[in-house]
Amino acid sequence: MRSDNQADFVIPARPEILLQLAAEIRKDDPCFNTIASIMMGDVSLYANVLAIINTPFFGMRERVTSMNNAVSLLGVNRVYSIVRMATLRNSLKTIGRMDRFWDSSTEVATICGHVRRFIPCLSKDDAYTMGMMHDCGIPLMMNNFDDYRSFFDSRTGLDLPELHQQEQEHYAIDHFELSGAIAQAWNIPEQICQAIRLQPYAEEILESGRYDETLCNMLCLLLISKEFSEKFRTLWSVDEDQRPVMPMDPILEYLGICDNDLVDIRDDVFSRLELSDTGIVPA
Repeated sequence: MRSDNQADFVIPARPEILLQLAAEIRKDDPCFNTIASIMMGDVSLYANVLAIINTPFFGMRERVTSMNNAVSLLGVNRVYSIVRMATLRNSLKTIGRMDRFWDSSTEVATICGHVRRFIPCLSKDDAYTMGMMHDCGIPLMMNNFDDYRSFFDSRTGLDLPELHQQEQEHYAIDHFELSGAIAQAWNIPEQICQAIRLQPYAEEILESGRYDETLCNMLCLLLISKEFSEKFRTLWSVDEDQRPVMPMDPILEYLGICDNDLVDIRDDVFSRLELSDTGIVPA
């Protein structure tokens, strides 16, 4: 499922600051002051990381104003995950403003963090990472193909297998494959990379019975979260015929739940998203 055309793309390399942080975090007794000093080497990144930590998703009771404080409250591994996401976003800024893309990725990531309570195949932070990374190949497609932005916008309403097929026909590569490649280059756990890469193949994977249970659950988690994101964005839309991002029946059958169960999960997630918008963070 890898295209030779992937070699034509320059995958953003992990910057030195991430390598320094990883080296410190791997120590038996990581030093909070050293981690903070490394972060201060990039003031813009430092500010972005604190902004992310202070979003409702992370449930801070008081505003976090320093990296030492963040590390002591969240732990080094969780902070590293947040830094990695902020750094990737900074690395892709050269492509131009993509506020809508990042807003959508953040929403899917937040929903993944909520849905994983019902499909507990990942930690909350890894679920958030998967949601943030799941479409990160789109900026690279836009950077390499002048017409990709208009192509992508014109395909609104296609499900993921159809979008995958049309991207392959037009460009001989697709953004799902690139997203998985970026995740792999940034040292994201391999099964998360696989789940990101295999999104368009979810139906056949779930029905085959040949794949690892954790990978299948991760695919279900991601695709349900993407579907909820689409529904939440069009909550007051009069279009009742909106197509799902993927057929939900194979996902429900694999998980052993019914339509009513999915509606209950959706309602729970939507209530949490609405509370987050007001600054109230549900437990």
